[in-house]
Amino acid sequence: MILRATWLVMLFFLSGTVAFVDQGHFRKDRVPKRCTHEKYHKMLVANCHDLNFVAVPTNLRSNIEILDATYNRIRELTKDSFRHYTYLQILYLEENMISYIEEGTFDSLQDLEVLDLSTNSLDFVPDSALRLPKLRKLYVNNNRLADDVFVGASTNEALEFLSMSGCHLKELPALDGFPNLRELNVSSNKLSRITPRSLAPLCQLSKLDIRGNVALLKNTQGCDCLLLSAWIQDKGIATPSISSLNCNPTLPESEMQCPNLTEATKIYNECMSKFEAKIEAAHVRSTWMIVGITMASILVVVLIILYVLHRRNVRNKSKKNAKASEAGVGSSSNNNNGKCPPLAEGEEEFEIQTGQLLDGSRT
Repeated sequence: MILRATWLVMLFFLSGTVAFVDQGHFRKDRVPKRCTHEKYHKMLVANCHDLNFVAVPTNLRSNIEILDATYNRIRELTKDSFRHYTYLQILYLEENMISYIEEGTFDSLQDLEVLDLSTNSLDFVPDSALRLPKLRKLYVNNNRLADDVFVGASTNEALEFLSMSGCHLKELPALDGFPNLRELNVSSNKLSRITPRSLAPLCQLSKLDIRGNVALLKNTQGCDCLLLSAWIQDKGIATPSISSLNCNPTLPESEMQCPNLTEATKIYNECMSKFEAKIEAAHVRSTWMIVGITMASILVVVLIILYVLHRRNVRNKSKKNAKASEAGVGSSSNNNNGKCPPLAEGEEEFEIQTGQLLDGSRT
């Protein structure tokens, strides 16, 4: 009996040990994973996807251009998070737990073009991101943003794409600071109305995604629907999966007494004027740049031609001087032909004395 009890105790501890091992204590997938580096379309990527990180790794290559840190447990971003990665152009931080972003976090990323902060715990959009001079695409989907999220925010004329899907918005945020925005996604929010006045500052807008806003799409009987529909059609704005708002007013449009679009049209025209002025200024700059490059090229060609001519003249003069020297030597030798060479001083004296002796002997 005692022996049997002893075996039972031993089996209990052994089974506990086996269970402990089977839970993965020594399994390979328990070894801490590391980010991998790879090339994607000639860009250096750091892939840190789903590695259970609680902070942005700081030991990656400093020249990475794309960082994928999605599906981790990052809770905050500080000024040091991206200080070493100044070449970043694309940054994916989707599906984390980010609730705090220190002011100035993105200041070192002056080449960043795409930023994805979707599915985090943010109630604001960091102004340091909006100050980025090359930021073209910004994703902040599935955060709990306030309707005044962009009030007082920095202007960003580079931003062309903004996605705020599923952010619990009840009103469209003020987007005056993004005059070159071309695509806006505010799908799956709680919007009940969008006025032409709120879209007027976006004179380059070509695509508006309003799917999933149940109250907005059901509000088809009043002026809001008629005005928004007229604005979208007049400005050629595409609405994915929605051919039209299907406005169904209770009264004829002539009797609706809807407010006119004078103010919205004025804002829109001002935006277009500024945009056209910038295009014209850019055209003028490019024209003057072309003129300057052309003049500089002509000047360089002229200088090269002058230099070549100068070198040729120098060579010609050298050849003429050499020929003149040869001619001078030849003429001096020709003048001595047929004549005795001049006597040296001692030879001339000896000849005179000999002559005198010969004359004396004759006398």
